[in-house]
Amino acid sequence: MGAAVVAVWGSRANRTNNSCWTAMEDYAALLTDRTVLRGSAVPCTTGRPHSVAARIAKLPRHITAVFLIGLDAQKSAAVQSITTAARGRLVISETDALTATAAAAAVTALRAKRIPPRHGRLAVVGADRTLHLAAALLECGAADVTALRGNDFHGPAIRKLMVDHDITVDLTGQDSIWAVPARTVQVPTDPFRFAALALPGLLGALSGHGTNHVTVDALAAAARALTLITPVDRALPDIRDHRLVPTVARHVSRILGTPTDGSPHTHP
Repeated sequence: MGAAVVAVWGSRANRTNNSCWTAMEDYAALLTDRTVLRGSAVPCTTGRPHSVAARIAKLPRHITAVFLIGLDAQKSAAVQSITTAARGRLVISETDALTATAAAAAVTALRAKRIPPRHGRLAVVGADRTLHLAAALLECGAADVTALRGNDFHGPAIRKLMVDHDITVDLTGQDSIWAVPARTVQVPTDPFRFAALALPGLLGALSGHGTNHVTVDALAAAARALTLITPVDRALPDIRDHRLVPTVARHVSRILGTPTDGSPHTHP
């Protein structure tokens, strides 16, 4: 194939320059190793969505997709919206991959509590870190999802969430002492460990189908795929599981239709 996937960095990210460059190289290596797409790291010196989108539009034609890191969920979504409206190349964000894996971890937690589909009550704390997690959870079979923005949640508020919901997904990275571990999915502040599980299969399927946008259905399909191969004693599958990439790609492909070249862009 020889196509490139580029990690674009916005300078207003929470990461430092060095850690962002390391993350870009890690993602590029992951994609090169796990898909037939060649990953390359390309730093961007601005975090303004219109400027990032303009930079993406000027990338060489052989670059068929962009993996965007270093921007928050709102700015990432703005870049995607601008690029999609201009009928540009596929842009998938780190937030997208994080969303798929966080949804999978929440569904696995419900399963561990023997809560059947359409019965689980979930809360998402720090929901502004992702825009589509609540919708993806509902698509994955949650009965009710309460999305709470911001990080300012203390003892009584956290405890009430534990009482009123079966599982709480904590995106704040604060690791509250009031949280009940058995009823809490803690999403790491550094997204790589979570995002790396969903990214190769998700990106491979999306690029293989020639789509230029990421839907909630695709994220939910990736989440369901992750839960299927998660051992009963784990919250998520092992990154080394050989089934990981093809299973995610296959489930995402099912909701996208016939690939443009007959198969998703992933290694078996």
